[in-house]
Amino acid sequence: MKVIHIPEYKKNLLFFEKAGSSLMAGFFKSLLDWKGIDIVDSGPNNTTPPDGERILFVRNPMERLISVFYHLNIVMGDADGMTSAYKMDKLCEFLDTYEEKCKTSTNTHLLPQTSDYYPQPNDRIFKIEDIRDGYYRLTDGYKPSSNLNFRTQNSFFNRESYTKDFGVMEWIGIPMDNKDQMFSVALYGFIMNKLNEGHHHNESHLMLGWLRMNNRGDVLNRLKRITKSEMELFGYSSKTII
Repeated sequence: MKVIHIPEYKKNLLFFEKAGSSLMAGFFKSLLDWKGIDIVDSGPNNTTPPDGERILFVRNPMERLISVFYHLNIVMGDADGMTSAYKMDKLCEFLDTYEEKCKTSTNTHLLPQTSDYYPQPNDRIFKIEDIRDGYYRLTDGYKPSSNLNFRTQNSFFNRESYTKDFGVMEWIGIPMDNKDQMFSVALYGFIMNKLNEGHHHNESHLMLGWLRMNNRGDVLNRLKRITKSEMELFGYSSKTII
C-alpha cells in the first residue's frame, strides 16, 4: 500500500501497489507539488498511516482481475497470433486456479486489492473509474470549431462544471484556484495517455466486451463470484460493468 500523507490537511491518500494506482498516486503528488503543499511519502506496505483522514482509491475488481490475467498470461507470454476465443479459453484456465494461487502467492500483480488493505470505519473510498468518467464529461463539453470569435469565446470550462465533474481535490478537501484546475486537467490527460498505452485498461475493456457479445455468461458469473467480496467492500454493483 502506498500512502501519501498531507500534514497540513491531516489527510492520507492510500493507493494499492499496482501500476495504474501508482500513476494515480503520481497525479496527486504532482498536483500537491504544483500547489506547494508538503507531503510525506509513507512508503509501501505501511499498514498504519499517520494520524488523519484515510482516503482510498480503488479500481473495479472485475476489470482488474481481467488485467491480472492479461498481464500474467498474455503480456508475459507469447501474444502473437492469439485470437479472442483462444484468450478466453486461457482466461477460463486462469480462473480455475486463481483463488488457490492467491492463498500462497506474494505476487502483487496476482493478489487482489484487499491483500494489503485493513479497513477502518471512517475510510472514504473513491473509484478511479468515477474520476476518469468525470474527466471525460468535463472535456467532452468543449466543442471545437474552426470559426471561433476569441473575443467572446468562453473558457474551456467554468469552476462549477470543474468541481462537479472533476473536482477530486476539492472533494477530498483541498482547495483549487483556476490555474490549479487547468493544470490538473492537463496533467490527467497525460495520465490517461499512459494508462491507455497498455493492458491495464484497454485490454480489460476489450475482453469484457468480447464476453458480453459472445454471450459468455458462464465466465462473467465466475468473475462476479471471485470478486464479490471486493465489489461489495468498495461499493461496486455487479451491474457496474455487465
